[in-house]
Amino acid sequence: MQKMGIHLTATVLESQEDHERVYKSSKSNANTITSSSPNHQVLYSLDATKLSIYFHETNDDITKEDDESMSKKMKMNKFDRIQFNFPHWLGKANNRYNRQLIDNFLKSATDFITPNTGEIHMALCDGQGGSSASTLEQWKRSWMVALYAADHGLLLTHVLPFEPTHDLSSHRGVDRPFHVGKNPKLYIFAKPNNDSDNKGEKDIVSTSSTMTTMTSSVQLQLCCRHELHIELPSHDQPVEISNDVAEAKIHSPLYTADEMANGDAILNILQDSVVPKGIRVEVPIRKFLSASTTGLESNIVVFLVVYCGEGRPLTRNEADQYRSTTETEVAKHVPLRQNRIGRMVSKPVPYSLLKGLIEERANDYLT
Repeated sequence: MQKMGIHLTATVLESQEDHERVYKSSKSNANTITSSSPNHQVLYSLDATKLSIYFHETNDDITKEDDESMSKKMKMNKFDRIQFNFPHWLGKANNRYNRQLIDNFLKSATDFITPNTGEIHMALCDGQGGSSASTLEQWKRSWMVALYAADHGLLLTHVLPFEPTHDLSSHRGVDRPFHVGKNPKLYIFAKPNNDSDNKGEKDIVSTSSTMTTMTSSVQLQLCCRHELHIELPSHDQPVEISNDVAEAKIHSPLYTADEMANGDAILNILQDSVVPKGIRVEVPIRKFLSASTTGLESNIVVFLVVYCGEGRPLTRNEADQYRSTTETEVAKHVPLRQNRIGRMVSKPVPYSLLKGLIEERANDYLT
């Protein structure tokens, strides 16, 4: 690593005195790190959820006192990689505390990765991260790391097998190995760059609304869904738009009842006027409800709309802003069923679970 010019900083939560007292290999491991290169160091008493206490985001933040005391502060502002292996709340903890730990760490670390190329790596035991969940219950029992990463503008780019090459110790605060399960995973997160290329920019405001896209499998991403209920006229003709829309001088073409009913027009509106680049949108289900079955004056077509992160992270709040914009844009072309407007999107779930959820809850949708 020295020949490659790598600067390595190894950190532990405990003080040096406590760490050396508890772990028999503490001194030798620290010596191996620091003696291999002058660019390597070991820091003690470092809380990974509060990195701003120990490091600086910019050189302007470094005071004279800091500059003279680099034992606890580093001039290096950003890291190409920040890796946290098997984070866990002290003792036998439930998911609530471990999720809080993950959330706080990602919030802290995102400010200290190199722009454009920096990554956060997190090794987790089998089942903890949630990427391998095959049911909604398994997802709910996991730590849902992709959800907390998205809250801090981080995209889950890869989930890889992880084989520890070091001794695993620190089981409940003592020098004892712990089990990581049959298939531990390495979760890799990155932060998309800033850019202004996004649809509906005036209507959508979020911490990630100005991100450019990255390359990531949609199967790793989170998705939110909602129903869209539209009213159809009795004949295949463009519907009459409201006075408010007419006065706004909306010049986009109006779609016919057939175009709205078959879903193509809805998907076009979503892709052209609602979601930014990097957000995947799908309309996997649509159903026609006749006036005779609903008791309403008009026929209804119901669509299940799905928003999914793909080249940028997706949060529930952001997805709900897309839902609101979708309703506004579609209402310019066709009336909406009034008692189904304004309902918040579903909680985020992995895209890999979407098909199963739709099949499992088919009778609950589109009624």
